[in-house]
Amino acid sequence: MAIGGDPGNRGIIAVVGKKSGRGRVVAMPIALDGVIAIGVVFIYDQLAHLQPPLRIMKDDEHAVELVLGGRGAIRDGSDWHPVGLGDLLWSGPGEATIGRSEAHDPYRCLALRLRTCPGWPRPVARRTRWDGPPAPEEFARQAVQWWLDARIERGLLCQHVVGALAFAAHRHQATTVAGLPAGLARVEALIGQDYRRDLAVGELAAAAGWSVQHLHAVCRRERGCGPHALLLARRLRAARELLAAGDAPLAEVAAASGFADATALCRAFRRASGTSPGAWRALHRM
Repeated sequence: MAIGGDPGNRGIIAVVGKKSGRGRVVAMPIALDGVIAIGVVFIYDQLAHLQPPLRIMKDDEHAVELVLGGRGAIRDGSDWHPVGLGDLLWSGPGEATIGRSEAHDPYRCLALRLRTCPGWPRPVARRTRWDGPPAPEEFARQAVQWWLDARIERGLLCQHVVGALAFAAHRHQATTVAGLPAGLARVEALIGQDYRRDLAVGELAAAAGWSVQHLHAVCRRERGCGPHALLLARRLRAARELLAAGDAPLAEVAAASGFADATALCRAFRRASGTSPGAWRALHRM
């Protein structure tokens, strides 16, 4: 299938709701502004009695796999985790796609390759579930049909398909918060509350009750990036919200979102989004 996509497809944000302890719906943005384009969409059928190639993502690519049947396994560090129907897998830089298949029950999956900004971390946990509707097979066939239809604008296709997968992953995460290690949940809560101030990794590790090394390991396993990347992502999210909401000077936006100055904001923003804060604001102003 031919590689395609729209390099201008940036700034995709899906906002979903999650019930708080008091029943209030809280906005939970999923920022997909690091996605440049879909490289390819296809349904992969693994041959019986053979093993799939172990493909490791480069710095500027992500892979999303939705398992449609059969059984396989994905590598996480030195461990292998079984996958089956309905499992939704998102692999970022340095992570591998499904690398093992059951000999007598080979897996099949919807597979997407995404071109992303270099170093962009995964927006969701690596292993979640597609809970539907529609059924995984139905969504997969529709996604491939849209991909093959040259009349469909590539940017909108990217926004819809990748957004639907990210939303499904987030929805699963939102209903299985108990599965997140308690220490990492405390770290993310601290980042959400105090991202404007200078949070050292040692302080984050102390909040988790772990060593710095263990915090890095758990962060990478659960979120696909280090703790500093989590903090940076939260600051960039705050900056995007301020940019979309008004005309505040970049120096004020930087200070309010935790950056040292406007130069630091511009540098981080361009690295994550591939564009400047000013250009992003012009496209997304409310």
